[in-house]
Amino acid sequence: MPSRWIGLGVLCLLLGGCVGFGLERPRVTLSDIEVKDARALEQVFEVKLRIQNPNDTELTISGLAFDVELNDVQFASGVSGERVVVPRFGSAVMTAEAVSGIADILRQIGKLAEGGLTSVSYRIKGKIYLGSWLQRLAFEEKGEIKLPSWAEPGTGGGKP
Repeated sequence: MPSRWIGLGVLCLLLGGCVGFGLERPRVTLSDIEVKDARALEQVFEVKLRIQNPNDTELTISGLAFDVELNDVQFASGVSGERVVVPRFGSAVMTAEAVSGIADILRQIGKLAEGGLTSVSYRIKGKIYLGSWLQRLAFEEKGEIKLPSWAEPGTGGGKP
């Protein structure tokens, strides 16, 4: 008898972890990012993420964890425990905190120093939590940020 209850419990846990079954992945994009605190060994950013829900049911998000890459190089990792309800076929903005270490920043400076960049590609990937720790949806999005013309080579923004 106890083994039957254990088996049923394991089955419930497995099914609970499959909350994404039948749900399309939400689209998560960078909406805004600003420096919150800059120290010698780490930088803290306030990141605004736009979450678009392609489903016919609202999503109640209880948290989110993510990583951001710039030009295929790790840049920052972030989390948010903010509770957000994303309406069906709608979107909402969630605020998160992301941290970037000095090594991540130096890698980005090295990439920029190589020159010739007119844009920066980014990739954001992570998990959205929908309640219990078992209920989560993975996401991954790529995008591109155009650099202002003063940052482009040959426009007089750099060397005389």
